Amino acid sequence: MLINRENAQLLDIREPNEYVAGHPADSRNIPSGSLDERAGELGQFKDTPLILICQSGARSSAACSKLAKLGFAKLHTLDGGVAAWVEAGLPLKKGARK
Repeated sequence: MLINRENAQLLDIREPNEYVAGHPADSRNIPSGSLDERAGELGQFKDTPLILICQSGARSSAACSKLAKLGFAKLHTLDGGVAAWVEAGLPLKKGARK
């Protein structure tokens, strides 16, 4: 798995209310509409694989294109988004990231 093998970072690009309702542990939340102004927060991960997550996979594909234009190269989307994560039986954490 990319997360374990290459220390990939999970980036949940859903809105904050979606994120607190349930998200993969250790994911960070930067909504897709805020990527341009908050890209600096991700600067330390420019050479690290980033796995973008949304609810179904549609928003994360668009966000990958946006981040690629900002110089990020190792971008991936979670096929099927959080819905697929849950369907696979993987756990979600509720609340804000601490």
